[in-house]
Amino acid sequence: PVLKTRRCSDDVLKVLRSAIISGSTLKLIGQLDRAMYTKVNKAIDAIGGKWDRKEQCHVFSITPQELADDMEGLLTTGEFRSLADYGAFYTPPAVVKQMAELAGPAKKVAGAPVYGLEPSAGDGRIADALAQLVGGKQFVDCVEIRESVAAELATKGYRTVTAGAFEEFRPVDKYARILMNPPFLRNVWAKHVKRAHSMLATGGVLVSVVPSSIKFSSYSLVTELRDLASDVIDLPDGTFSQAGTEVGTRLLVLKG
Repeated sequence: PVLKTRRCSDDVLKVLRSAIISGSTLKLIGQLDRAMYTKVNKAIDAIGGKWDRKEQCHVFSITPQELADDMEGLLTTGEFRSLADYGAFYTPPAVVKQMAELAGPAKKVAGAPVYGLEPSAGDGRIADALAQLVGGKQFVDCVEIRESVAAELATKGYRTVTAGAFEEFRPVDKYARILMNPPFLRNVWAKHVKRAHSMLATGGVLVSVVPSSIKFSSYSLVTELRDLASDVIDLPDGTFSQAGTEVGTRLLVLKG
């Protein structure tokens, strides 16, 4: 999908330029009136910062280098893309664990290696769980649309990290296990899941976070996935609240 660029107003940029960034946190300096704080907080929230009352600062669920890169780009150009534009809401650890348990470890055939795929790898939390199912990170391929995030993933020991859109990814091997949390924007998730399923090896398992609409949507591709499903499991309301969205979610299980 085409990702639109947003722009910060000059007064918000002025406040952000004086902020202190430490690790994966951002601390605003000085007293802001309510209207200005609301504007600044909205911009910080859009790029993934969440207010932590205890720490008295905004905390980001990305690496310090990613935060530094994002802020440098924002302060230099005045422009940014929000996590919502990417459909990037990171998966809670409990859900990652549940996904891995549903997929289960992959069995080697005649000693041959088996491979795993994470099509929207983000910070690598799903890819790390996937590695446990296929014998290690050296058997996991990752795809990540954001170049700075992909560059960080490339330092973590995965077999391959492809920086770019999953629509353009060309696999070398079929995959025994695929774990994924695709972008939900405009049914992109259904297209990603369908494409990932085509890369699944015989006997392989794919587990994906999907929107609750999979149970009732009449969109042809969603209907097709619903018919293919081995299982569709409800997740509790508010599962992704801490990640910044209240959208209802389920886990979809497909087999090769």
